[in-house]
Amino acid sequence: MRLRSGLGCLKASAPAALKAALALFIIVVALQVRGASASDSVSTYADREASAVLLSSEDGLYTSVDIVVADSERTTAAGVERHLNASIEILQSDSKRPNAQQIDVAGSVEGEPGALQMNGDVTEASVELTIPVCGAKVLHNGRLKLRPFDDCFDVEVNLRWTGTGELVIEGGPGDLPVDGCTVHLAATSQRREASAEGGVFAGGVNLTPDGSSYAALSAFGETSTLTCPD
Repeated sequence: MRLRSGLGCLKASAPAALKAALALFIIVVALQVRGASASDSVSTYADREASAVLLSSEDGLYTSVDIVVADSERTTAAGVERHLNASIEILQSDSKRPNAQQIDVAGSVEGEPGALQMNGDVTEASVELTIPVCGAKVLHNGRLKLRPFDDCFDVEVNLRWTGTGELVIEGGPGDLPVDGCTVHLAATSQRREASAEGGVFAGGVNLTPDGSSYAALSAFGETSTLTCPD
């Protein structure tokens, strides 16, 4: 299982247009269920994401860790839903053992909402969580050995991000007709490149002591107002 299109390349965040389309789909379904009543309905959606690729090379052992952590919140008339999802992929190869099979394992977890801490101007973030990874076991020096898929180990993630690039802001307002009503959308996405440092620990060993080769922080916010005629 690959979480990235290639080694060292971050999976791009879902574009603002795709997220807006998802919100519109939810509104359309709601209209079909309850009918176009003469009322206004307001919903908000926000998510924050921190991602990083961390590399290390020691005594011929090359390790790459690719991680994405996303925290989302949706507020509607029905209440508030919050979710946190984290995914990780670990690649490992040994130049001193060219005939050895490359390790490529991955894992994901739904964590406690709020575990990803990010400030409002997308310049700093931090996270501490545990992600189970299956298909290998950890040896005493952090080296991984392939095992059956139901053989799992815990990866302790303790990372801090610092923004390094310019803040890129996109989005704006828009109106869409839906089944005789109008959806007023206001969406904004923010993104900047960053650096990440800390530790990704397996079996008590930090797999990535050298920091990130690439990292990014992003935030997305949207307000959808559904207005129907009297």
